Amino acid sequence: MADGHQDAVKPFETLTAWEQANYSAHKYAKDALRDYVTDECPPIPTTIGEGDTWLLTLDAVPVTSEIKKTIYNSKYNDEGKSFWMVRLQIRYDQCNIIEWDIVRRTSVMCSGEQRKRRTKHMANIGPVGTVLHRRKARDIDMCARCKMEETKIHIVTCQGPDTEQKFLTAMETVDDWMRTGPNQFAIAIRELLRAHRNRTRPRWHLVDDEDTIQTMKQQWSLSKVSLLWGFLHTGWRPIIDRHFKGSRKSSARWLSILCGRIWGITEQLWEHRNTIEHGVDANNHLAEERHSELNEQIDAIFDRVPALRYLPLTSRHFFTQNKAWRKRCKLRDKRKWIRDADVVLKRYEEIRNLSHTARNFENFLISPSAQHGNNDDDD
Repeated sequence: MADGHQDAVKPFETLTAWEQANYSAHKYAKDALRDYVTDECPPIPTTIGEGDTWLLTLDAVPVTSEIKKTIYNSKYNDEGKSFWMVRLQIRYDQCNIIEWDIVRRTSVMCSGEQRKRRTKHMANIGPVGTVLHRRKARDIDMCARCKMEETKIHIVTCQGPDTEQKFLTAMETVDDWMRTGPNQFAIAIRELLRAHRNRTRPRWHLVDDEDTIQTMKQQWSLSKVSLLWGFLHTGWRPIIDRHFKGSRKSSARWLSILCGRIWGITEQLWEHRNTIEHGVDANNHLAEERHSELNEQIDAIFDRVPALRYLPLTSRHFFTQNKAWRKRCKLRDKRKWIRDADVVLKRYEEIRNLSHTARNFENFLISPSAQHGNNDDDD
């Protein structure tokens, strides 16, 4: 039991990690205070005086420069690795076979906007079909190019019109950079990317070097998207080191630039997807079709709108603009207005149909003379 603590009724082993830490902090503080009093309260030096020497260590390793950065990394590097391993569906026992230094270098080399966009894409919070459908920003989750379910991986694997040409065009920049590296390495990387896009197994027989084949298989087993997003296996770096041995070229920098160019494949196919999705291309009519469908729904809603004086004051603002103004709005704004306006009208119609008093009062407002005439006849 956690004696002398708020959790005294619980066994220590059943406490959460935070509760155990809280208990330990209390225990250590109480022990320190008891020892301090036992020693007759000797003076406690509160600051380091001028000329006194001190040394900061983390895990018994002295820290002599970039202290803030080192402390931050010691805390959050492991958490960052764990986050991306979950996102990429990589096992925890594979953490040490990923070139995390290359991941960091690749991130530093790109712009802030690129870094933000890539992070959202890998974390599966980017504006792909499945995410937009989950957020109710879309009625369907289909890809605009091939009508299949659109996920973050589908952006590259999509086999819709012109996607193969876009993929080959993006691969040219990757091939240009790999010409300065080992030939067998270039063949392996090219084959892994092709296999990922086509969802087939790599053709191992294309590579002759045993070390390259072994690393190629390890990269493929690591995660199908790991190479596409710059998470390299540690086996690649010795291969590049041997190739650049005797030169001043850095294998880490060379691989980081390569990963940046591989990222360009996803980015170019994403731009192609946006061209089709948002109707930038004159030959595409997908956006026009969506606007047309929503415009029909807007017409149907305005046909149901009664005189505004019959609606609650809090709901009248939905219908202060006319149909033409609503039809000029963006797709997102149209969908939101249609959803909200439909709720208001359904509630109004429900009250009107269920409440005899409300229906009679509305009839009275619409035709007061007819209502008085009926009353006179009844008399």
